[in-house]
Amino acid sequence: MTDSINASIAEGPIPEKLDKLLKFWESKRKGRQFPSKTDFDPLDLKPWLGNLEILDVTNEVPPRYRFRLVGTNINNIDGEDITGRYADDVFSEHYDTIVADFDKALYKKGPYYKFNAWVENLKGYQMRYNKLVLPLSEDGNSIDMLLVYLHELETKEFETAPNNT
Repeated sequence: MTDSINASIAEGPIPEKLDKLLKFWESKRKGRQFPSKTDFDPLDLKPWLGNLEILDVTNEVPPRYRFRLVGTNINNIDGEDITGRYADDVFSEHYDTIVADFDKALYKKGPYYKFNAWVENLKGYQMRYNKLVLPLSEDGNSIDMLLVYLHELETKEFETAPNNT
């Protein structure tokens, strides 16, 4: 674990793999507040690719988040491909929990790291994860995309109440 991420952004210690992604993102800023998606060669993202998401951020109030790219590991966890869909359409039950991390990066105008969080995935399993949210911008100032790395720590079935029918 390393401490290169600003303590005001992080909720806990950041694992080395996520810290490397953060440093890579920082190297692509080139004096701007945020790098652009075009600053990243997909081959350079290979160590993280299966667990990456790229989301478009709309100019609506409140903003909507559309999954432009979703890594295969995330699709496997969710049980379906959510590419091209909006977060509010996909995660209607847990929307506030899912997008809270996106909103924090958007409104704080910087990287956001969530440590050891739990959420229910689309299969109905509870998943514990670390999440790194990195803003992207075509003009270097206005956030129009998010690069998200989801690091699964554990997945388990929910305990359900017995069916009384």
